[in-house]
Amino acid sequence: MGAGGASSCSTPWPAALAAGRPATPRDLHDVIIGNDRLPGVLRLPRKPAGLIVFALGAGSSRLSPRNIRLAEDLCSRNFATLLFDLIDEMEAAEHANVFDIPKLSSRLVEAMRWAGGDARLAHLPAAFLSARTGTAAAIRAAVLLEGRMAAIVARRGRPDLVTDVLDQVRTPTLLVVGAEDARSLKVNRQAREKMRCKVDLQIVEGAASLFESEEIYRTTLDMMALWLHRELD
Repeated sequence: MGAGGASSCSTPWPAALAAGRPATPRDLHDVIIGNDRLPGVLRLPRKPAGLIVFALGAGSSRLSPRNIRLAEDLCSRNFATLLFDLIDEMEAAEHANVFDIPKLSSRLVEAMRWAGGDARLAHLPAAFLSARTGTAAAIRAAVLLEGRMAAIVARRGRPDLVTDVLDQVRTPTLLVVGAEDARSLKVNRQAREKMRCKVDLQIVEGAASLFESEEIYRTTLDMMALWLHRELD
């Protein structure tokens, strides 16, 4: 399976330490995804209810403490998570690469093909968890994958970058936006009107980035996890 080995991991992540909670036992695997050899980390709980594939844009990597915490928190709720670098730092330095949605979406397709070749993951219902330009890539990839994806979750997403395929999406989609993020609210509302699949728009009161405070983070996490459990069940 990819590159690297597996190790048993039961060390609490920072959020668990702060809350005084034990971490949920899970395995960690360093992996390499696709022809571009993108590094990632697969987290496997004992009995995963589904696979969550992160689709994050420029400036957000597998090494980000924020992303690690989110992956750990979702893993503690019995989701396997694949957190990998959809675009690396060198690529992100070129503006054109940041908005090369076809290239980013092809990498997500490769990630799903990789997962389909792993016996521990192939049978699991799968979802993209996206943000910003990663949302555009996730939407296009879901169309290309023709029914393989069970759900898409978009946090402050940019569905406006793929308006040409919005009406082709058949994957249930959750759009999560902060009430204080006027631009994201506008483009996500417009996207909801164009999409022909099941679409839920959830607005987090008092939030812009969805990570301003512990309370906003927990609210957003609970919202996404509940929706994902329902859609992946």
